[in-house]
Amino acid sequence: MKKLILISVLTCVILALPLIGVYSQVQVTTEVAASAMTSVSIVVPIAARETSQLSFGRFYPGQTGGTITISPQGNPETTSGVNVVSATSAGIFSVSGQGDATFAINLPNGPAILTSSDGTKTMQVSNWVSVPENGDAKVRLQGGAQEVRIGATLRVGSLDENPKGIYEGTYEITFGYN
Repeated sequence: MKKLILISVLTCVILALPLIGVYSQVQVTTEVAASAMTSVSIVVPIAARETSQLSFGRFYPGQTGGTITISPQGNPETTSGVNVVSATSAGIFSVSGQGDATFAINLPNGPAILTSSDGTKTMQVSNWVSVPENGDAKVRLQGGAQEVRIGATLRVGSLDENPKGIYEGTYEITFGYN
């Protein structure tokens, strides 16, 4: 019986040796090297410069204040007795970059604050609009250049809330390749 068990164990070991060899070969061949190509395309950086400042002009607010809306074409529209007495203008940006590339215009998410020269009073600019349109619209840099016009609405308080003076502030607009 001991001989039979010994013969059985030896037979199992002899039969398993080829399998161990196959298993070790499989592990050796599980890694393989490959070559791949990679590339990059360098484009002209996108650039923008303000060529005309967004201006709500000179005005007087009337008894209750109101709004002045400047269209992207520069045309003013007023409410509640606000009277514009000088020229207004849209904000105009000259955008340049890679010829015929597309880009997106991202207008401010919230209002811009204009502060009086003495720092005590404020007004808000909001409701931003642009031509070409804001957002992920694919605007094309025709020949590497595009003009972008900006309009917005200024909320004006009464003369007590916003006394005479100069009010200034900034806003941020982003231009980026798609």
